[in-house]
Amino acid sequence: MARILADLMGSDKGLNTVLEGALRASSEGIEVILVGDRERILAANPEAEKMQIVHASQEISMADDPMTAIRQKRDSSMVVGSRFVSEGGADAFVSTGNTGALLAATTLIIGRAEGYSRPALGVVLPGIAGPSMLIDAGANPECDARNLMEFGIMGSAYMKNVLGIGEPKVALLNNGTEEKKGRDYIRNAYMMLKDTDLNFIGNIEGRDIMTTASHVMVCDGFTGNVTLKVIEGMGSVFSKMVREAAMTDLKSKLGGLMMKSALKRLSDKLDYSHYGGAPFLGLRKLVIKGHGSSNSFAFYNAIKVASKAIEANVAEKIADSYPKTAQTEQSEV
Repeated sequence: MARILADLMGSDKGLNTVLEGALRASSEGIEVILVGDRERILAANPEAEKMQIVHASQEISMADDPMTAIRQKRDSSMVVGSRFVSEGGADAFVSTGNTGALLAATTLIIGRAEGYSRPALGVVLPGIAGPSMLIDAGANPECDARNLMEFGIMGSAYMKNVLGIGEPKVALLNNGTEEKKGRDYIRNAYMMLKDTDLNFIGNIEGRDIMTTASHVMVCDGFTGNVTLKVIEGMGSVFSKMVREAAMTDLKSKLGGLMMKSALKRLSDKLDYSHYGGAPFLGLRKLVIKGHGSSNSFAFYNAIKVASKAIEANVAEKIADSYPKTAQTEQSEV
């Protein structure tokens, strides 16, 4: 059975909220191990006494500088948790804390998968043609062509093994669909991706993100994070506009009532809490980053995502997916 280490510290919503999600996952048969301040955890809910608790006396906040925090807060839940997973105490690590600190701690302590130069954050998005992964969604603001090629390999392996997509279509997010479009490193990445065994379909534009038939959308972390925030913002604005439009007059109110169930399904499809968390791919062990403002349901789903990914051996399969020719070229540089 997969063992999931749940970080209860550093969440925007507080310890009680994420603990509730962890307890729910545990009640459904998932082996959940808690990491955080033992005294605070038991004070929040004595039911946690039934679970294994890895004590960590310090907490990294959202405001902390990532590298300074992991150096100065060696007994923080992120550092202690990363070490626990690295040493084999758990199969996966789930956290809703400081993204930069989580990336730094897990990269330094757990380590990168063989061949890969950097881990990347992959976010699964809903779309008209089905789910797709945006990678990198914020871990690496600056990238080179090889990084983007690696992100394509990681994303394809995840979508194939976790979401069951036979031959995931991989695309580069660019400012045009033509092969020669974009900056030098994007054009170089295009050629590198074309030379892999991936099902690479070329470039897509920003307007295609929610309608594309591609399953993996590759970009640098700066572009990916801005894109993700725009999508989140537009989802909130759209929901608000629909609610306001439905209240303008009696006819609109009646129409709104008739469409209530359909709008609820659409809202659920766009709600991040249903997707749980986003994996840091390219590490030796699985790490899931939950949204900083995750409610208990979102944290519960993040743990479920981790459990499913462990069952699919996704970290090992990503490591095995790296082209041996590329590893040879790297070692010769």
